[in-house]
Amino acid sequence: MVEPIRSRTTLDPAPGARIGGKYEIDRLIARGGVGVVYLAHDLEQRREVVIKFLAGHLAGESEASARFDREVERLSAIQHPNIVEVLGHGHANGAPYLVMEYLSGEPLLSFLNRKGYLSLAEFVPIAAQILKALGYAHGRGLMHRDIKPANIMLITRKGRANFVKLLDFGMAKLVEGEQRDITTEQVLGTANYMAPEQVRGEALDERVDVYACGLLFYRMLAGAPPFVADNNQALLYKQVHEQPAPLAVKLPPGNEVPPELAQLIDRCIAKDPEARPIDANALTEALVACVPSHLFRLPLAEGADPSATASTLAMVPDVAPSSSLIGRELPSGSMKPMSRKRRQSAVVSRSVSAADLAQQGGEAEGPSITAAMPTERRGSSTRWIVMGAGALAAVVAAVLMFGGEARPPTPARRTASRRRGWRRASIRSTH
Repeated sequence: MVEPIRSRTTLDPAPGARIGGKYEIDRLIARGGVGVVYLAHDLEQRREVVIKFLAGHLAGESEASARFDREVERLSAIQHPNIVEVLGHGHANGAPYLVMEYLSGEPLLSFLNRKGYLSLAEFVPIAAQILKALGYAHGRGLMHRDIKPANIMLITRKGRANFVKLLDFGMAKLVEGEQRDITTEQVLGTANYMAPEQVRGEALDERVDVYACGLLFYRMLAGAPPFVADNNQALLYKQVHEQPAPLAVKLPPGNEVPPELAQLIDRCIAKDPEARPIDANALTEALVACVPSHLFRLPLAEGADPSATASTLAMVPDVAPSSSLIGRELPSGSMKPMSRKRRQSAVVSRSVSAADLAQQGGEAEGPSITAAMPTERRGSSTRWIVMGAGALAAVVAAVLMFGGEARPPTPARRTASRRRGWRRASIRSTH
C-alpha cells in the first residue's frame, strides 16, 4: 500500500534543508525506483554535490532499505576515476542518504539519441573506459547488474571530451560471500540490458555485466539495440529465447568496424554465459587486440588547448592487473569466473602522470596502448635489470684486471709455476 503524500513529504527533504550539518538542499533532480536525487551545496568545501536519498515512501520498507544500504556500502568501498566518487553518507529525516560528486555533462543515453550511432573512433574510447571501470569492480568481486546508457555520464576532463563516469551501483552485489536476501524471489535490472540468467533469477557472476556491455556496444555501433519490443515482458522473453542478428549485418554503410570486433560483441551477448568473456578485464584485452591503438585516445574538448592536456588515452592504467592473459587464447568453452583469491591478487594500483610519460620517452598526451594491458609493476623489473647490469660489470672488470690466466695464485698454481721455472733453467744450462 502506498503511503499518503503527507508521510512522504515528512521524509523527503525540502529545498533549503540542512543535511548532516553541512549540506544544503538546492533542488530535486530526479526520482528513481529506489532513490530521490537532489542537487545540494557543500557549505564546508563550497562546492555542488549530489545527494541521493532512499525515496520517502520506501524508507520504511526493509527490502528497499537493504538495497539502498548496499549501494552506500559498495560505492564507499570503490575509488576509480571512471566511477562516480562518493563523498559521504548518513541518515537524515528517517532515511539513509549518499553524497556523491556533482557531474556536469551528458548522459550516454542522450548522446546516443542525438548521434544515432557512433563511429569507430567515437565508440572505442567510450567503450574502453566503461570496461576499465567495470574491470576495477570485477577485480574486487563486485558486479554492477544495471549497465545501460542512462547510468553512464560523459564529461569533459583535462581538456578532453567523453570522459566516462559510471553511475548507480544500486544493483551491485558481492559475487561471493553475500546472502541473496532481497533478490532471491525477484528480478532486478532494466529489461533492455538484462542477461537471460538474470531474467530467470539464476545465480549470477561477472558475465551478467559482459552481456549488458555487449547489448550496449551493439546499440552504440548499430544505432539500435538487438531486441525491440512493445513492453518489458516481450523484451524479457526475447532476452531469454531469441537469437539476435549478427552485429555485422546491422552496421551502417561505410562503417570501419573490424570483423573481429563485431564477432567479439556477438560473443558477449551469447545466451550461454560459458560462451562469453569471463569478465570486463578479459573483454578489455580482447578489445585492445581488435582495434588500432590510436583509437583509444579521448577526443579534444571544444575550445581546449591540445598542449595543456595529458594522460588522455582511455586506457591509461590507473589500476593495472599484476598478471596477464596476454599471449593466451581464451576459447569460449574455458571462460570460467575467477575465484575470489585470483581476483584480489589481480589488481595493483599504478598511476601514470605526464612526468612518467616524459621519462619513458612517450608522447605528452598519453602512453603507448600497451600500457593498457596487464603489466608487471615497474619497480620489480627495474630492480632486476639494475642487479643484472651490476653483476655483468663486475665480471668484465675482473677479466680486464687479471686477463687470461692472471688469477690470484693458489698453492697448486705456485707449485706448477716453480716447476716451469726449473724446466726453463735446465734447458738454458744444457746450452
